[in-house]
Amino acid sequence: LTKGLDSTYGLVALLNNPTPEDSVIVKLLKKQGAIPFVTTNIPQLLNTVESVNHIYGRSKNPWNIERSAGGSSGGEAGLIAAEARPSDLHLMEAAVQEFQTARGSPIGLASDGGGSTRIPALFCGLYGFKPTNGRVCNKGHLVATKTVRAKLMIIKPCFGPIARTVDDAILFTKAMIHPDLRLLEPERPYLPLRDDLLDVKGKKLRIAYITNEELFPVSKAHLRAVNESVEAFRKRGHEVFLVDKFPHFDQLVLTVAAISSSDAGLKRVDEILKGEPLIKEMVMQKVFSSIPSWIKKPIAAIMSRTGEAIDMQHEVYSWWNEQKIDVIMTPGLALPAFRHGDANDLVVSASYTMVFNALNMPAGTVPVTQVRKDEEDYSTCGSPIDRFYPKAVRTMLGSEGLPVGVQLAALPWEDEKCLAAMKELETVIDFHKLPPL
Repeated sequence: LTKGLDSTYGLVALLNNPTPEDSVIVKLLKKQGAIPFVTTNIPQLLNTVESVNHIYGRSKNPWNIERSAGGSSGGEAGLIAAEARPSDLHLMEAAVQEFQTARGSPIGLASDGGGSTRIPALFCGLYGFKPTNGRVCNKGHLVATKTVRAKLMIIKPCFGPIARTVDDAILFTKAMIHPDLRLLEPERPYLPLRDDLLDVKGKKLRIAYITNEELFPVSKAHLRAVNESVEAFRKRGHEVFLVDKFPHFDQLVLTVAAISSSDAGLKRVDEILKGEPLIKEMVMQKVFSSIPSWIKKPIAAIMSRTGEAIDMQHEVYSWWNEQKIDVIMTPGLALPAFRHGDANDLVVSASYTMVFNALNMPAGTVPVTQVRKDEEDYSTCGSPIDRFYPKAVRTMLGSEGLPVGVQLAALPWEDEKCLAAMKELETVIDFHKLPPL
């Protein structure tokens, strides 16, 4: 929420209602010299992985305008990766030359309740970071209904940066943990990032990794990104080992999906929309018909198991400590940037990001490579009996050149360890490509 600007939630009904004052996060960033100069596009109701609404239309991916920039912070990632022409910026003549190669924005603030920072970053070849919820300020999210507020008490969204480098992501995260945080959010502990923990200083990390999950099998390009990252970490002297199965992965993802879609429902949505049509990408409950039949569960049963989700969290943490894991690496997503309009059928491909929201673990994404021509074939990756399969095949066709990456996560409150691992990987991979101007 930024003073003087609309915060629409992607809803026509909330237009022309400027925010009266800055939210806590904006106040903290401004205090340290940040200059918010634009708000960017989001999905209607913030509940899908493509940024499209009836107000501003559809955000496009600068790598390929026929592809999605992701969601819910797709407009932000698209702007950071996109070209900014001086004529578009209305710069004074003296400043035009300096901005001849400028991009739309150097860095951006996003919010993540299931991957909404990390997914757009991955789609656009950028670095995204979701801190531990509670480590950074959290006031400033627009809450449309009491039902939404109740959901946010279970799966809490978290502010985080989308950036072009890990160092930029660290700088932005530090800015969000300002000493004045306690004055503005007394319930929040002040735990600034520790510089001594942001540099591994030759320490060997024990890094677990997974290559695939049956809930949504990854593309060949994403598998290669994981394998190249494994070699990069080993080159830096770290211990890297494969784990066959992440405990409770499917159940945790389905819990997040069920909670996230509970208000898309179906009970309060007409009240929120006030006659505005629902975008097709927003109907997340249809996703459950895309889940492989062997793992389908009624939504009601999942929603009744919130207490069990807490038990699953503790079991994952115990497994983690038994394995003596510092950081875990997963595919960033199962697919590169979707074609426009396909998000409703492919949102479960974001299961790799959702799981860490359920666990409240800090997680960051690192771009690694680009899809090769010989990796456009998905036919040997998934199963034709799954409903998402045709759209996954369609996504991979013509995807050559799109960025793909990996995700790294650490235990809650070990944000420095996650960021340090991201930096270690960036040092070797060095993916800092942007779409051609």
